[in-house]
Amino acid sequence: MRNNSFCIKCWVDLNPKELEYLDDIYKDWRKVEKVRKTITDKDCFEKGIVTSYGITNVENDFNEYSAMIFTSPEKFKKIMEQYPRVRKKFLVWLNFYQSIDPIFTEGYLFGKNVRASK
Repeated sequence: MRNNSFCIKCWVDLNPKELEYLDDIYKDWRKVEKVRKTITDKDCFEKGIVTSYGITNVENDFNEYSAMIFTSPEKFKKIMEQYPRVRKKFLVWLNFYQSIDPIFTEGYLFGKNVRASK
């Protein structure tokens, strides 16, 4: 994100209006961790966040997408297919990665039989 042009505003604009990253609310990391542990996966997915760690700040949000896409692509694909906000953020993520290397396509990441709609 720091070394390439990533549109943070494009990313954050896809979050629900009421979503605030925990680091922006709590300055004490222990409080952030305590609150984070009360958030369910479903709550995260509906907000366009893929793990509760991603709700801590925008960089962790983005990094958790990258981690899940590269290490658990099938899991990510299922989440993305069920939660439209995750799909929209994925498209921002994908656009960023394609600006680094055009090899990053949905077919490359998830196999040939991928939903092509945007």
